Amino acid sequence: MIGRRPQKKRQSEQFDMFGDEGRKLKDEALERIKLNAGVWFPYALMQVQKMAQATPGRIVSGEDIRFEITPVLGLPHHHNTWGSLIRESISDGYLRRVGETNMRDPRSHNRETPAYELCLPGR
Repeated sequence: MIGRRPQKKRQSEQFDMFGDEGRKLKDEALERIKLNAGVWFPYALMQVQKMAQATPGRIVSGEDIRFEITPVLGLPHHHNTWGSLIRESISDGYLRRVGETNMRDPRSHNRETPAYELCLPGR
């Protein structure tokens, strides 16, 4: 295994009081953010694809992806664009959630975050 070691995935303890409506609203918001990102978004998605092609099987977090993309493309227009990028990368088959890991940025206070495996779609 290359990269980080994921921890066992835990079930969310948060009650979903809005059900499907809440998920629908979240999906709509992430789609709007993606569209408002302009040309940054497709280039960022290409960077995730390049990461997967270079190191398939590597375990990463969204933070790791941000650390690799920011020096190349700069920051997106809105911080929630990272969530849209992760969601699109999962949908396209370049990321697969494998558990949890801890963030490394000191400002994140070592909090838990999803861990993903970089994948090549169709394999």
